[in-house]
Amino acid sequence: MSKNKTNKKGFAVIMTLLLVISLVLVVSFSITIIIINENQIDKNLVLSAQSYYSAESGIEDGLLRVMNNDYKYASSNNFNFDGSAVSQDITQTGNSTIIESRSSYQSNERKVKTELTITTDDISFHYGVQVGEGGLVMGNNSSIIGNLYSNGSVTGSGTITGDIVVVTEVNGLSIEGNAHAHEIRDCDIDGNAYAKTIEDSEIIGEAHYETFINSTAGSEFADNPDDPLVAGLPISDSNIDGWKADAVNYGNLDSSLCDISTNVIINGGVLDCDFNPDAGITITLKGTMWVKGNITFGNNTILVLDSDYGDNSGIIIADNFGNELTSGKILVENNVIICGSQGLNVAEDDCDVPNETYILILSTHSGLGTNAIEVRNNASGAIFYAHNGTAHINNNADLKEVTAYKLSLENLATVTYESGLADASFTSGPGGGWLISNWNEIQ
Repeated sequence: MSKNKTNKKGFAVIMTLLLVISLVLVVSFSITIIIINENQIDKNLVLSAQSYYSAESGIEDGLLRVMNNDYKYASSNNFNFDGSAVSQDITQTGNSTIIESRSSYQSNERKVKTELTITTDDISFHYGVQVGEGGLVMGNNSSIIGNLYSNGSVTGSGTITGDIVVVTEVNGLSIEGNAHAHEIRDCDIDGNAYAKTIEDSEIIGEAHYETFINSTAGSEFADNPDDPLVAGLPISDSNIDGWKADAVNYGNLDSSLCDISTNVIINGGVLDCDFNPDAGITITLKGTMWVKGNITFGNNTILVLDSDYGDNSGIIIADNFGNELTSGKILVENNVIICGSQGLNVAEDDCDVPNETYILILSTHSGLGTNAIEVRNNASGAIFYAHNGTAHINNNADLKEVTAYKLSLENLATVTYESGLADASFTSGPGGGWLISNWNEIQ
């Protein structure tokens, strides 16, 4: 009996020991599996991180190529980076550029996407012609195909097809739309007329006035209309300062451009001299250009905006800071063709259509008795802006829009307003003003 008990106790001890050993083995195996899995997870995290940072490198490479005009790129690119296979896609749509970068490192894939948008200044040219306190003089057979707003007097014998608003006096014009002014004298008006004084004028529509002298109208209302208000010009000093800063960011342009004699692409920048390109060459503008001197375009010169501008317009500034009384003048003459980003139609020897982007050519010259901008002899296709001075538009010149402190339109000069000018967007150039609108992982 005693021996039997001893055998049972021994068996129980052995079974307990086996159970303990089994439990230890199970726990040890489980811990080992956990450690192995954790190590694999840690390894995968490292590999995945390597893949992610390689994808980020693909984004940064794409940003460098898109934002720097000195680099070229394809829409799809493939390369290896520290053992990772990286594929890069760059897609441009309007003002946006999307860069996607996918990286694979030891079967770990990560994908990153960023979107760039071109920063723009939206400048509204609501009128074919807008003039400051210096006023407007129109010569025989000159015309404005569009509207006019002037803070100063408007005189002469030209034709305006749209409405006019003149803060002071309008005298001697043929107006096909409505006329608002302080005084209207010796005018033929197809629409309605609103002024404190209307004198020696023929009005087909309604006449609203305080004083009506030697004039006729379809109907008369002595209701003493309000005078028009002075309107600010559409481009501010801060706009100009910002555009000059953009040009500075492009860097200094080589002095060989001062008298360039061959076709040239100008990536944008600052030119510290007068700009006098030779006759007959083609100049492609790829970024905002600031000329610290005078500008002369003449004799069949072609100035065209680079196609990468897309739906946006570009800028050339003549501003010799500190010498505005004597410098910063612009002369455009003798069959100069100026085109937006749609480019030149060679067969037609004119801008391609539709041509709904523009080159703004701006002068800060303010000297009295000299013209800030002189345009003559079939020069066409630009927006001209004399910020503080006089714009003189000569025979046969045909413009899209002109704004100036003071303006003179000579015989046969024409301004033909385009509707797209009401919401034109100006940028410092493709890559010159990029904004990263989002940057995130998509896989």
